[in-house]
This record gives sequence, structure tokens and C-alpha cells, in this order.
Amino acid sequence: MHMARMLSLWRGVTWRASDAEEAAHIRQATGPDAAIAMAPVIVPAADPHPAAHDKRAGFARLAYVSRVTPKKNLHFLLERLRDRPCPCTGHRRCS
Repeated sequence: MHMARMLSLWRGVTWRASDAEEAAHIRQATGPDAAIAMAPVIVPAADPHPAAHDKRAGFARLAYVSRVTPKKNLHFLLERLRDRPCPCTGHRRCS
């Protein structure tokens, strides 16, 4: 990265960042003058008063709406869920 910065290999490159933290990492790696386009927020903020849903002890309904990337730590969630018994059968794994 240092050599690429010294040779100005990033000249003319526009980097894409999903948030300010990612933009800061790009600038740290490529230099303070990096051209960065921030991704727009396309999902509105969550309703602070969501409608009530029926709940049952021992059951969870999950939805994952995001990029699959190490930053989101989806692997950790899946590892934790793997250790839970299946709500359908009670076995270690759903079939």
C-alpha cells in the first residue's frame, strides 16, 4: 500500500464507502486526498414503535438484511444458532 501511494497508483480512482468509518479506513490506507463516494442510506430508520408480534418461548424469527461481509459478523451469529436445538424437532440440527 505504501508503494502504491508513493507511485500515485490511486490517481483517478474513486473509492466506495458504506459509512464514515469505512471512508476513514480508505483514507488511512490510500492518503487524505482519496476520492470517496459514500453510499446513500436506502433503508429508512426503524419505526421506534413497532407493532406487537406474537411471541413463543424458545422460538426466534430472524431476518438478515445486509451485505455478507466479515464486518457484519454474520459468522458469529450462525455459530451461536448452530448450538441451539431445532425448534421444529428439538434435535441439534434441523432436517
